[in-house]
Amino acid sequence: MDKLKIAQFAYMLVVVLLNLISAGFYLLHPIRHSPYQKTSLNYFLAFFLLFAFGFVIYSLSLSYSSKLIVPLTCFCFIAAFYCLKYGFIWRLHHYAQPVYKVPTFYFHLLLVIGVNGYIFQYIYDSNLIRIAFLLSNCCLIAVFSIKHVAANPPEHSFGEKVAVTGLMLSICAALALLLLLKVTNDPFVYVSALMVTQSLVVLVILGSTLTMALSDISKLYYEDSITDVLTGLYNRRFFLSQASLAVKTASRHDFPISIIICDIDNFKLINDTFGHDTGDKAIIEFSQAIKTAARETDIIARLGGDEFIILLSKSDAKGAFGLADRMRELTAAIHLESDKGEVKFTASFGVSSFESTIDIESNIKEADLALYVAKRVGRNNVQSYDPSMTMS
Repeated sequence: MDKLKIAQFAYMLVVVLLNLISAGFYLLHPIRHSPYQKTSLNYFLAFFLLFAFGFVIYSLSLSYSSKLIVPLTCFCFIAAFYCLKYGFIWRLHHYAQPVYKVPTFYFHLLLVIGVNGYIFQYIYDSNLIRIAFLLSNCCLIAVFSIKHVAANPPEHSFGEKVAVTGLMLSICAALALLLLLKVTNDPFVYVSALMVTQSLVVLVILGSTLTMALSDISKLYYEDSITDVLTGLYNRRFFLSQASLAVKTASRHDFPISIIICDIDNFKLINDTFGHDTGDKAIIEFSQAIKTAARETDIIARLGGDEFIILLSKSDAKGAFGLADRMRELTAAIHLESDKGEVKFTASFGVSSFESTIDIESNIKEADLALYVAKRVGRNNVQSYDPSMTMS
């Protein structure tokens, strides 16, 4: 065996080992068992395995001649990059169509196999041109993968920025390799460059996808720690921390701030009559009515049970009362269906407004007292706090 083939085998071995090590990271790393990203991470695992297998088959073509080598090589690399693309897609859409059910995948695969297996083998036999064509198609798939990385394109998360950068670096490396092919026809130089660029691609894709996955899981756990499981609104602990900051800001800049506390009237009766599942549905619908009426800047949280609290920045007593009454009207319009018939319910609201205090707990007590008065005078109404309520 001449020195060129020995070098080629050595280069291929390096790339294959890098891919297998990368696949091992995804196979053994605990994040693979995350219920949030399991399918997405399995696609990334498949990318590295197919990439490794593709280079194994390509290395065999250096010593053996077989009609199966070209289609198998094309399949491995095209399928690998489609797995990379669908790893990003499944990260954002957990019920997306799997790649094996996508007609575009098969059309693209047959196109690449047909061109590589016929034109560049029987009409113009060139191993380097065949590699260049396959590489350009992989590069094309990577380009179309970029748009699937970000959940909210204008506001990339840190992990998404790393993933986009990784894809762009990989594309640049592939384009540099194509440019080198145009400049030189030296197989040794080209294979050496192929080894370097593909090793770079593997390391960049591994680092960027792992960073993105870890960033996603960290974000999900953080969101779980500050939100209520049933309604998706903030929980009491997070509300108190945010409300304290908002009240201090209001005091410093001298603008009014208000608090609304509300709950469903006769909620226990709903649970006893229609069951706890219907009670949960009533809480969810009530929370959505509150959210619909509130402004984007308002902080809404579930205090517990059927009780909710809203903090309104730059809102005086009149504005808070009007908003609470709007929430009351939306609640009264809710209709739920259950096995035992239609469910309708109302809610009561207590409002407290202030301008200078930074004692959030005291103002919550005032709003809670106003809610108590709203219940006492007949429910399905809004009451604003008045000092006389404390005296009575």
